[in-house]
Amino acid sequence: MINNYTMLLGENMLENKNLIEKCDSNYIWLCVNDFPSINVIIESHKVPPKILESAGHFCFHNTNHGNTKSATITTSKISNVILSENSVMFKTDKDVQSFTLNFYEKHS
Repeated sequence: MINNYTMLLGENMLENKNLIEKCDSNYIWLCVNDFPSINVIIESHKVPPKILESAGHFCFHNTNHGNTKSATITTSKISNVILSENSVMFKTDKDVQSFTLNFYEKHS
């Protein structure tokens, strides 16, 4: 939970599929682009940008991403998400949003 927003986590395709099928179709879904990623569902119909960013960080840090310094996070309502065998597609791109998270090394 982040600031009273409940987050649900799918760690593999079966869990992701079950979450998408069982959750309210207007809940917010997100994942990391360009990597096999966990899915995060936010149990809300509207989510402030700061909560989306926090959920994006959570998703990124729980995904095997190597040593990348940035990641694109994709979000949409569950009703727009289509899970295929190994990927995610969308019914329409107009309901998809993306944002980039940047990670910088700390210098001592």
